[in-house]
Amino acid sequence: MYKDFNKEENLFVDILRKQYDEVVLTEQPDFLFYGPFGIDHHKFNNCVKIFYTGEAIFPNFNECDYAIAFDRMQFGDRYFRRPIWLDEEYPVSDNLDDDRMLERKFCNFVYSNDTKGEGAKLRKTFAQKLMKYKHVDCPGRVLNNMHEAAGDRLLDWRKNKVSFISQYKFTIAFENSAYDGYTTEKMTQPLSAHSVPIYWGNPSVTLDFNADAFINANGYESRLDELVEWIIDVDSNPQKYLQYIHANPMCDTYVNNEMERLEDFIFSIVSKGNQPICKDPLDFARRMSVDNLSRKEKIKYFLLKRK
Repeated sequence: MYKDFNKEENLFVDILRKQYDEVVLTEQPDFLFYGPFGIDHHKFNNCVKIFYTGEAIFPNFNECDYAIAFDRMQFGDRYFRRPIWLDEEYPVSDNLDDDRMLERKFCNFVYSNDTKGEGAKLRKTFAQKLMKYKHVDCPGRVLNNMHEAAGDRLLDWRKNKVSFISQYKFTIAFENSAYDGYTTEKMTQPLSAHSVPIYWGNPSVTLDFNADAFINANGYESRLDELVEWIIDVDSNPQKYLQYIHANPMCDTYVNNEMERLEDFIFSIVSKGNQPICKDPLDFARRMSVDNLSRKEKIKYFLLKRK
């Protein structure tokens, strides 16, 4: 799991404790929850393995029995889609003071990465173009122009970010990459703060979020100047801007019942007992990987195997 994961107190243990009087954490588990970091899960072969990811990574069903991820797909009863943004505050439409919404500062850009991922480079270029129209506040390491905000304040940034971006009419909300089904807090945090997201990333984002509640930058990769013109138009027209602010953040078809469905998914797995699925009955993946090795690599492989 990720670095700060608490194995004693987490989403999965909390769910299991609703159904079972005792949840035992052991090195010889019947059920193993594992994430996308590292390969320690390979040590466990006599248990049901449940993959969970908070990253844009497709589950490998040759390794896991069940998976919880972002992709919009069906895989029998072995897969559950749970977007990471569900861990954030659920965005809602409130009774807002229109005058206060319009009097806020223009736009913010909060990032520390400008090299990893297509979106990281794209959002920096877009921010620089938008700055030619109006000042954009950048408290993070990328394009930093708020030196007073670059110190200790950033150490607790996740906790304070919604409060910070609530001061702005717009938030540049570009994911690191465009992965179908993968929408993060970069969308939900601005919506919760009633700051209009300028969003780029998940190509199917409008299947969850209302297209009238944010500015969809997908498809503008080679037309960033047009995207800037769109922002200028909305910024200079109060009625257009307020339409975004007052729109329901979620699609009309969205039903907020993911937690109940996730609980049912996990209880269904555990109720079957420790019965791993036969994922590679002919040991096909290993045999093919060995067959494709060079002669020197095969010798090394079998020598290591004998140790």
